[in-house]
Amino acid sequence: SRSISARTGESILAVGRLGRQYPIVTTTDDPEILALTWPDDRDTTTYQFGLPEGLQPPQIRDDSLIWPLFRCNYVVGSSTWLTVVDGVLLQFKEASEPEVAVPLGTSLAAIALWGSGVAWIGHGAGKWRLETVNDASVQTLYRTFDPVTVAYFGTSGHAGRRKLAAIKQNGPSWRICNITASADSANDRTLNPTGGDVVGVFGTMVSAEQDIGLVLLGDGRRTIKLWFPDKCSDIVTEESDIVQIAVNPYTQSGAINSNVAYLTESGRFVVYSLQHCTRLLDLRLHDLRVEHGADADNRTDADPQRLQFPDTGPPTQTHLTRLLRPSEPTRGQIDVNE
Repeated sequence: SRSISARTGESILAVGRLGRQYPIVTTTDDPEILALTWPDDRDTTTYQFGLPEGLQPPQIRDDSLIWPLFRCNYVVGSSTWLTVVDGVLLQFKEASEPEVAVPLGTSLAAIALWGSGVAWIGHGAGKWRLETVNDASVQTLYRTFDPVTVAYFGTSGHAGRRKLAAIKQNGPSWRICNITASADSANDRTLNPTGGDVVGVFGTMVSAEQDIGLVLLGDGRRTIKLWFPDKCSDIVTEESDIVQIAVNPYTQSGAINSNVAYLTESGRFVVYSLQHCTRLLDLRLHDLRVEHGADADNRTDADPQRLQFPDTGPPTQTHLTRLLRPSEPTRGQIDVNE
């Protein structure tokens, strides 16, 4: 575990990962300007960029979401980056003088690193869409949808590293997309899972559509399930409620390597491998106070940060969560478990 702090003490809005380095986006004294910087004292490089007209950085609290940060292409002094501010996907470039970031989409429902690019699901150009931005900043549209309420990316298979997406629109059904070609929706399927809340999508083979299933948090909030149209199996059962959970969306290695990370009410933090059916990480956070339900609704102090996978690049998966105690406000610091 390691702590990441902004050298300026400003609030951290987004975190990325490049090898063992964690670039961050922070606020500045100017509410219309954000900064890209590196927490490592050995690299004091800072690039500032402006927010589009009408967009303001959210008020940061200890329970605020930390959004992901992606570098689309690498050119010394002029690399292109993607990040999210208040649900708006922004593209910005490193520059000697601040340039205004370009909004690509709003109401972002999901975002993930996919191969050499970044995939996102949100609203843009008048439509809900699944789109990618590659390392040359070229945008490719794969799907359009009716309004999306929840969405997840997923992965499966060795050859080709199949890319999956699960989209919930109006009603209980989920649309499962196996992305094989631009604007090709012939292989999309509709699933109606029961017995819990969908928290991710996962496939068990390279080919064959029927192996694509959903990861569910069971109705009792203590069991994680793999749900398929013809079967459902429990993979993890905990003694206390699971209050935060995430399934990593994609890996660069080309192997079936999806992991589930979750945090229980008793303070147990686990990363579970769907490939190896074993716990890769199991921490007991004895001093972590976790509350949810009615107790959380009535709280005025800090709740734990929502668990998320900000970036899934090699060599290891980063599991990012802000593990906070009410007595320790740390808006300018986060903890990373690797």
